[in-house]
Amino acid sequence: MSGPGHDAGGATAPPDGQVDAQDDSQDNIQTNAQDAPQAGGQTAQITPDLSAILGQAAWVMMQSRAHRHLFVGDMEWLLVPPIAHKQFRLWRRNNMPVAYASWALLSNEVEVRVMQSLGIDECIEGGTEADAQADSAAPSAAAGALPLSTFAAPRLRLAPEDWQSGDNLWLIDLVCPFGGTGEAVQQLREQSFKDRAVKTVRQSADGAGFEVGTWGK
Repeated sequence: MSGPGHDAGGATAPPDGQVDAQDDSQDNIQTNAQDAPQAGGQTAQITPDLSAILGQAAWVMMQSRAHRHLFVGDMEWLLVPPIAHKQFRLWRRNNMPVAYASWALLSNEVEVRVMQSLGIDECIEGGTEADAQADSAAPSAAAGALPLSTFAAPRLRLAPEDWQSGDNLWLIDLVCPFGGTGEAVQQLREQSFKDRAVKTVRQSADGAGFEVGTWGK
């Protein structure tokens, strides 16, 4: 299968928090905020290597029609915390970044706040696997597949400490401007989120609001 994280030769997609497409190791996502770098209300330190990754992830976002409207402040809260805490995945092809995903581990309190901010009462089982077959480069086709940030950025910002505040796994962003959204979702489910329930916000079927889909365990 030739997904967004594969070179023409079929190299394995990178593990979480890394971008080397030739590295076929797989790291489990952090599930306990106490085992991860402590935010303490501030974003963890960005090293020169992570700064380069930040630039590449921002470049991928700028190629996406669905993300170009975001303000610099939105880009900051969407990119800096997950990259600092290695809660991201960046796919590369021929040394070029082609797709990006990020996730958060929310406490029950933050999860309730997120849902209340968006006017959501409950989660819907099933989630985005079928929707994700649409290409994220075409907003009209991919509306059901785009995670929380694209729809909610003007109304909601996660604070730095929110990203590792608990054990509730939320897919925050998935950016595939060159296609391969379905393959990216499959790799996330089988590798990064293996044996985990994952929540993501999507636009409701009637287009009037938002709903939360859950897929996985």
